[in-house]
Amino acid sequence: MPLSRIRWQHLGAALALLGARLVLWVAPASAVRWASRRHLALPFSLPTPDVRDSLARAVVSVSVRGPLAFSCLEQSLALVSLLAIRRTPARLVIGVSRTPFIAHAWVECDGRILLGESETRGVTPLTARTLSPRH
Repeated sequence: MPLSRIRWQHLGAALALLGARLVLWVAPASAVRWASRRHLALPFSLPTPDVRDSLARAVVSVSVRGPLAFSCLEQSLALVSLLAIRRTPARLVIGVSRTPFIAHAWVECDGRILLGESETRGVTPLTARTLSPRH
């Protein structure tokens, strides 16, 4: 992949991470509902797995190397929004573990985990009904 494309992906990831932090600060419930339902959208074009993986790597890279620390929820929202720009259906999943109590967020696309896989062991995903009991 050309270096200029990698730089643009990192810039996009940085902006998406900052946007995710802002949205979670202003309207956290709306952000989580939107991201958890993104997989229901019909795509115009589906990027190759390489593009999806490189976007996920860019989000993680900026999260680790940047001056700010971003939570798994912020990283997941950033990736879902970057994929939404490319009209790719992706789903934010939030899960919990009882002992010890752990909450974790990750992104799924085409039946596989794109971001946050290392922390999903022993975590039970919450359903959309659990996230939004009014529906």
